[in-house]
Amino acid sequence: MFSISTLKTNLYGMIGLRDSDDPDMPLCTLTAASQSVYFNDYHSLVTFDQLYHVAPNYDGMNYTTWTSTGYATGSYAMYDKIAYKSTRTMTTGDTPSLTGTGWESPVNDWIQNKQYASISKLCNQLFTSKKINESAKTFLDSVQVVDGAGRQADTVTGSSRFVGFEINLKRANNIKAVLNYIGLQFTASQTFTVYLFHSSQKAAVGTWSVTNASATSFDWVTAASPTTGTNELHYVNYSGNIDSGGKYYIGYFEDDISGSAIEKHYDCDTKFKWSKWAEIRPIAVESGSLDGTNIFDIDDVGYADTNFGLNFSFSIKSDITEMIVNNKGLFVDAMGYQFASDMLQEMIFNSSSRINALQDTAKRNAVLYEWNGQDNRDSIVSRLNNAKEALSFDLSKISQVVASNGPRIKIGNI
Repeated sequence: MFSISTLKTNLYGMIGLRDSDDPDMPLCTLTAASQSVYFNDYHSLVTFDQLYHVAPNYDGMNYTTWTSTGYATGSYAMYDKIAYKSTRTMTTGDTPSLTGTGWESPVNDWIQNKQYASISKLCNQLFTSKKINESAKTFLDSVQVVDGAGRQADTVTGSSRFVGFEINLKRANNIKAVLNYIGLQFTASQTFTVYLFHSSQKAAVGTWSVTNASATSFDWVTAASPTTGTNELHYVNYSGNIDSGGKYYIGYFEDDISGSAIEKHYDCDTKFKWSKWAEIRPIAVESGSLDGTNIFDIDDVGYADTNFGLNFSFSIKSDITEMIVNNKGLFVDAMGYQFASDMLQEMIFNSSSRINALQDTAKRNAVLYEWNGQDNRDSIVSRLNNAKEALSFDLSKISQVVASNGPRIKIGNI
C-alpha cells in the first residue's frame, strides 16, 4: 500500500529535537526541522538530555581509545571517557569534541533510528486500522490478461511491427498495476526484449530480456526484476515523470524475434470487462510509424484481435506513497505524539535507563500515568489517538483508495 523506505526518507526531518543547554552534553545533530516543530514541545521529557540517558550506554562500550591517527567515516572511538562516531574522514589530529567538528555521539544514530521506527509504526497502524474497518484494501489475487489455449497451428506472421497491448489505467492517483509475469509462446526458442512505454515518455520506461526456452511451448517469465526501469504502472507518478491520463504500451518489435508467435484470439467484445481498474486491448503499430526503439505516435496505434504470443499477469494495488509525501504536513502532529509516546515507553519500561529521576518507582509510575493513565484524558496516548483520528479523516478526503472508516472501496486485481 505504501513504500515505507520512501516515507522514512520524506517524513524524517520534518520535526527536530532541540540541542541541550548543558555544555557537558554531546552535540545533538537532529535539530533540523523543516516544519519548524520540535519533539520537545510534545512532552517535556522528550529532550536530548533525557534520551541520551535512556539510550544504550555507548560511553561504557569497549570502543578503542582515540589516537591522533586518521579515521574513516563511521568509525568509533573513546575520548575523555565519551564515545564518538566520525561523520566524515578524519585526518591526523582531528580531536573528538562535544561541539561536533566531524564527531558526534552515537546516541544521535539511536534517536534517528527511533524516529524511523515511529514513522513506520504510525503508518502501519494507521492503515492496518483502515483495513480492519474495510475502508482500504491492498489487493486480491492476480489474474492473467488472456485466457484460453493457443493452437500450435495458429501463428502470427511478422511484418516489422511493434505488437503487444495498450493499457489504460483508471483515473486514480493512488492506483498502480504491478506486472508480475510475462507469458511467451513462439514457434522458435529465443531471447528478445519486451518494452514498456508510456505516452508521456519518449524512451521505454521498462524493458525485460526474456527467453522462450522451448519452441512452441508456453513459458512464464518473472517480471519482478526488469532489465531496466520498472514493473509498476501508475496512473500518475511524479518521481518517475509519468503524466496523468496517459497510456502504457507493452510488447515487442517483430524484427527482434525468430519464427512466429503462437496466437490466442482476443475477444474484442469483452476487452473492457476484465478489470474495473484498467482497460487493455491488443495493438499493432506498422513499421512506417516506428522510431527505432522509442515510442511511436499513439495516433498510429491499430487495434487487433490476437495476443501476438504474449500473456501478462498483473496485480492492481493501491499505492498511497506519493499521496502521503505530497501531503506530509498532515502527519506532523501524529508523528510528534507517536515519537513522544514511544520515548516515554522507553523511559518507563527500559530497565537499563540511566535517568536518575526515573529510578524511583513512584516517579516511574507518575510517568506511566502521564503516558497512558486510565483516567488521564490528556495522556500522550490519548493525544496520539486523537491526532491519528484527525489524520485518518484528512486522508479520507484526498484519496479514493483510503476512504473514511467503514466499507467503501475494495481494490481488486487483473
